[in-house]
Amino acid sequence: MPSFSSLEISGYRDHHIANTFIRQEDETAHLGVVFPGIGYTAAMPVCYYPGLVLRSLGADLLNLETAYARSGFSNLGEAEQAAWLLADAAAALTAALKQRRYTRVTLVGKSLGTVATAALLEGRSDLPISECIWLTPVLRSAQVCRWIAAGKPRGLLAIGAADSYYRPELIAGLERGLGRKALVFPGADHSLEIQGDPAGTVRVIAELVNRVMEFLAL
Repeated sequence: MPSFSSLEISGYRDHHIANTFIRQEDETAHLGVVFPGIGYTAAMPVCYYPGLVLRSLGADLLNLETAYARSGFSNLGEAEQAAWLLADAAAALTAALKQRRYTRVTLVGKSLGTVATAALLEGRSDLPISECIWLTPVLRSAQVCRWIAAGKPRGLLAIGAADSYYRPELIAGLERGLGRKALVFPGADHSLEIQGDPAGTVRVIAELVNRVMEFLAL
């Protein structure tokens, strides 16, 4: 059985970052890190189930439990927000990489978490990151789009067509970089929910799980 604990992680301005670290009982060289959204936690479906897939494949998993919605983050300027996200993401990955000798690292970002993922990748070719899963990414961010389109590390993109961040004019270019079709869910919003259609929402999550399984098995 895996064990559940919390790592000591000091992020921006030495603030503690709440987290849950799930360690496999058996040895593993695979690590997953989940960067949630500003008001969307790692325990919610769009983050939880990709994390569950990683665990089922034998990876250790670090779920960050960031509190940006309660910290005044939204009132800061863009430069300070970027510095905060980078400091937190770098501190989290550094702490996780100390747990074992990992040779495969999968980053999972949801919404604001995709901004943190892109910031972490910027100028850090030394990091052992194998793939990124971009969930409802902030496609208004040039940095996020640049890293998705780069295709290195390889990536998977999932977004709802009813998400305010959805930019259909960008998708074809991003897909060329990814080397695979993006997962675009008709009628799904920023939480990949179809309003008024719970069964449809469950089908969206099921398709997301299947595609994440296929992507990670490559």
